[in-house]
Amino acid sequence: MNARTPAPPPVFVIPFRTEDVATDLFGTVTVSELSSRKLEALHALIPKDDDASPEDKSRFAYRLLCEAARGENGERFTLEVLDDLPTRAFTDVAKLVRVAVRLNGMDREAVEKA
Repeated sequence: MNARTPAPPPVFVIPFRTEDVATDLFGTVTVSELSSRKLEALHALIPKDDDASPEDKSRFAYRLLCEAARGENGERFTLEVLDDLPTRAFTDVAKLVRVAVRLNGMDREAVEKA
């Protein structure tokens, strides 16, 4: 830039919130806040009528976890991985989903309504 070209105005930068969650089976998992665009895209995948099944609702929670969680070495969850986990993993999965929901400004009721 030169003296004749004004500097662009500063823009707001808001860091995304993250939380490290210790789990028994996955090690430390970092759960992050998502952008509003990503969150809207997840909501768009859920049927909008009142006939959304419990499976649709659990799929939303799983999709949220797939987008928001990263392992210590960059590992990610996929829907396929979550579907095939042993039952003993679901205490950790539930803990991670609760953190993802909280960081993304939702509560249990909002997830169930989605």
